[in-house]
Amino acid sequence: MRIRQRTVIDRPAAQVWRHVIRPESFRRWNDKVSGLDAVGEFRVGQPFTTHYLWHGKALQCASIATDIQAERLLGLRHTAVVGPGVPPQLEIRQRITLHPRGARTTVTNVVTIDNDGMPWYLRGARVVRHPIRRAHGCRPAEGALRSRAVFLTRVAGAGIIPTTATRRSP
Repeated sequence: MRIRQRTVIDRPAAQVWRHVIRPESFRRWNDKVSGLDAVGEFRVGQPFTTHYLWHGKALQCASIATDIQAERLLGLRHTAVVGPGVPPQLEIRQRITLHPRGARTTVTNVVTIDNDGMPWYLRGARVVRHPIRRAHGCRPAEGALRSRAVFLTRVAGAGIIPTTATRRSP
């Protein structure tokens, strides 16, 4: 499954990047993260533990920074996820990309979830169900996206510009 979230922040990429690359800020704008044992700035190959609160369930995983391009890209991989009802081979990859557009920055967060234990025949139902919700005015990913975007823009001292969120399965 792939979840893509995008927002535009009324600040240059250098100002936004400071809040993406630092674990302390990362934890504050990603409301699902309840704790990280990383400090300073993320570094490629740096292992750390991430604690999540997902639908009221505490999860823990081994994380590693896989790709960093200054003021442009942060790639993370989360494996060995432990928690109630978690499939043993679950793997989560996250890519946060910054696209500067003059004084504004488009931030795209793509989360790819593999080995989630969902049968192939239910994956289509997830894709079909989401457009129906959108047609009725309910956008499930928008609330989480808006809270992340609001924090990033508040910390960067900017106002929020229209946001979009899409959810796709492979």
